[in-house]
Amino acid sequence: MAIRSLARSSIRQAGRVNSALTGYESNYFHHLETVRLGGTAASVIFSNLSRYSDYQHLQLRVVQIGSNGSTRMTVNGDTGSNYARHYLNGNGTTAAASGAATQTSIANIGRAGVGQSGVAIIDIHGYASTSKYKTGRSLWCYDSNGVDSSLVFLTSGLWQSTSAITSLSFINANSVAFDSTTKIALYGIKGA
Repeated sequence: MAIRSLARSSIRQAGRVNSALTGYESNYFHHLETVRLGGTAASVIFSNLSRYSDYQHLQLRVVQIGSNGSTRMTVNGDTGSNYARHYLNGNGTTAAASGAATQTSIANIGRAGVGQSGVAIIDIHGYASTSKYKTGRSLWCYDSNGVDSSLVFLTSGLWQSTSAITSLSFINANSVAFDSTTKIALYGIKGA
């Protein structure tokens, strides 16, 4: 009898937690759009981001399969030396870190080699602000299928402009096209 009551109580509590999460997601975290490539593409661009002015921050979720080269991001078509970046990475055996200023993109925000798969979550903070530089971070990893070391990366980036972000462009390093299976979903985040 006591066990049965405890089980019912746990189910009721779990229902409350799920309701709370659903409310949180519906009020603060929204899926805005997704790009699914039907064929290979040299770049993926999200434009007219000012239409999402109800949101304070953006999040992108990236799934890459079969591409080759690190993913780079530019803002508002700016390819000048107005970016800085830092990253930490590890492969289970060794770790590395690096940083660079006066860059022409924010690099190493995702990767998937030929026949490999990779995923990334990219957060962009205060994208619509006109009073501060824009910062972002990316957590990404890829599985090399034993070809070379699989990696986990934590990357941060800075766009040195106070302009609001109205477009985001993604390209692969080495002028390699995105594979047709690449998907990038854009989410808006409300609140602090």
